[in-house]
Amino acid sequence: MDCFPDLAEQGFLDVHKTSLACVELFLDVAKPGVENAFDSLDARLQFGTFSLNQRDQILLYGLQPAVCVRKSALNITNPGVAEQHSQRDDDCRPGQRRRCLVHCHQLQSRMKKGAGEYRFRARCYHGHFPMALRFYNTLTQQVQPFTPIDPEAVRMYTCGPTVYDFAHIGNFRTFVFYDLLRRVLRLNGYKLHHVMNITDVDDKIIRNAVAKGKSLKEYTDTYTEAFLADCASLRLERPERIARATDHIPEMAAAIQKLEQSGHTYRSDGSVYFKIASFPGYGKLSHNDFGGMVAGARVDVDEYEKDDARDFALWKAPKPGEPAWDTPIGTGRPGWHIECSVMAIEFLGASLDIHAGGIDLVFPHHENEIAQSESLTGQPFAYYWLHSEFLLVDGQKMSKSLGNYYTLRDIFAKGFAPEAVRYLLASTPYRKGLNFTFDGLKAAATAIDRLRNFAFRLDSAKPGEGKSERIEELAAKAKKDFREALDDDINTAEALGAVFEFVREANTALDAGEFRAGNVAAARELLEQFDSFFDVLKPTATAGGLSDKEVEALVAERNAAKKARDFARADQVRAQLLEQGIILEDTKDGIRWKRK
Repeated sequence: MDCFPDLAEQGFLDVHKTSLACVELFLDVAKPGVENAFDSLDARLQFGTFSLNQRDQILLYGLQPAVCVRKSALNITNPGVAEQHSQRDDDCRPGQRRRCLVHCHQLQSRMKKGAGEYRFRARCYHGHFPMALRFYNTLTQQVQPFTPIDPEAVRMYTCGPTVYDFAHIGNFRTFVFYDLLRRVLRLNGYKLHHVMNITDVDDKIIRNAVAKGKSLKEYTDTYTEAFLADCASLRLERPERIARATDHIPEMAAAIQKLEQSGHTYRSDGSVYFKIASFPGYGKLSHNDFGGMVAGARVDVDEYEKDDARDFALWKAPKPGEPAWDTPIGTGRPGWHIECSVMAIEFLGASLDIHAGGIDLVFPHHENEIAQSESLTGQPFAYYWLHSEFLLVDGQKMSKSLGNYYTLRDIFAKGFAPEAVRYLLASTPYRKGLNFTFDGLKAAATAIDRLRNFAFRLDSAKPGEGKSERIEELAAKAKKDFREALDDDINTAEALGAVFEFVREANTALDAGEFRAGNVAAARELLEQFDSFFDVLKPTATAGGLSDKEVEALVAERNAAKKARDFARADQVRAQLLEQGIILEDTKDGIRWKRK
């Protein structure tokens, strides 16, 4: 039948040359009246441990014994998979699950090609991976299962700061997103090769450095160090490599020279421009049609709107008083867009798994990166493009003139802890706009305290022996829902909901005596899983303040003084702790402390 695609042409045969044994295939028939589609298949198609049986109109797999599935058959009917018959062993082999998930992703990706009226899906037989890790891809405008080039490792490039000033709270919405992206990838077992740039030469930086009478390096070093310190305060994992643009000027010049040789550029007044008309795919990321653009129109500034799309500067001619480099393509400095292309390709290769940034970078920066990079290599530059949405302050765009422009230093000076800022920035899914308010920060601090109080109850309460099966089931469900939410395009709101629902149920059970000693381990595991991702439960120690051990020692001394009825000493210790920003609270489960 013409409507059924040839499996060999799809690359179907190559994919199945595998010994993985716990993979199911499903054929969804999308077109009515084709229930006899398998009659058209060549019965001699046999590959790996799989075979097609046209007489029975079923897809059989004779899989490895003593692994997962010995034999499974799917009856194909209209409009889809009607029945499933199988025999299976107890479970996936130890160490098999990760390889199985990777195979399922690769299998599904390959079977999409040429599927016509049919759609194939793959999953682990035991359902260990019912929801594959998936992201919204700006390039395709779809949520897609994540399938890296290397099944074991992810090559990721994220756009870092332009160090012309202290980074503001809106910038850190994006940088917290990068951190969450790293953590969800690691939770899924991937190794990371993550590169982030630091733009230390661009129009704004040069303008500010000249105004202050400082060298480029002297000016940018201050803000680079401040940015890295701010990242540490928010507990952001450091990328495997941080690359400063000014360390790679020769490589940028060489890339521009290669683009010149291949006909993608032209020169004007000492500058080199990328010829957009030489790259037919221009606009595929921002989903704009630039076909009507005037040929030869140029733009020299680094940032501009879609309506101002022009041939953009790869290399800028020197101006009096501005820094410049002597290179084989002439004296000058790189344009902003070429910097990221060159450093990404240098450290990660021609094709990346993930390129991420703020939504404001889709055009022109990322669009221009694609044009340059793919013109250089002839390969897709990145397969997944992820972008975080804007942050507003009290419902308005952040602006110094409105008085709502905040750096982390401004917020910390108002008495808010770094973990409250991190929680607030992480709590809204990255593709939704975030409205930053100080009431929201207070609510974030309250939410963290609720979780810390629950952790304190687990450590200090003395529940009865035994185990409540209902609580165990609730904990298992919360852990499952938490992970599934994170794997669903990093849906942090749903993940938080799963954890707080369990905490509510567990606190009620503790009050009623239903929560037993045997339930503590599962509850702690959930909190550990939560904090491995959100990383907000441990209070931030103030500079020069008491360490946790020192606080615990003073609390113990106060307790001993109270038992000895030395109330004067107990009050002294309490006052000493308060001076250090430590608040003591008497609860029915004992004394707990927290930092202001």
